[in-house]
Amino acid sequence: MSTDKQEPSKTSVLGCGPITGLLIFLGVVGAALAPTNPQAEQAKPTLVSKSEARFTDDISIKLYAETVVKERLRDPGSAEFSDLKVYWAEGGKSATVCGHVNSRNGFGGMSGRQAFIASSLVIIQSDLKPAEFQKVWSALCTSKPAQADARAG
Repeated sequence: MSTDKQEPSKTSVLGCGPITGLLIFLGVVGAALAPTNPQAEQAKPTLVSKSEARFTDDISIKLYAETVVKERLRDPGSAEFSDLKVYWAEGGKSATVCGHVNSRNGFGGMSGRQAFIASSLVIIQSDLKPAEFQKVWSALCTSKPAQADARAG
């Protein structure tokens, strides 16, 4: 008669291998977190893509411009905006936001105030040679901003 003791197998509390146990656990947690009413999920408003975004006032277009400019910065959380102005195109169908931004650079210091133009694309002053940026700025950012009541017509 043998007195060898068998070592217990390495199984989880659920009686299966550790990986299988983990998968079962994740499945249970996922099911618990899943929405109970799938139709309620469809009723939630969805965000539109940038190309579909429509803005009707200067405040919302400025906020949108800050968001897209931040996407281009090394440290978006440090961004400080100033001098934001909205220039509406004829008929008020599109707008350009011009202003200045300062944010932290790769060394942790503030990079210095830079001009930017946000329209269908974002141009930050350091993206272009100074003379080229000045031409774009002069073309898009130097006329008097349109009044909201002028767009209503």
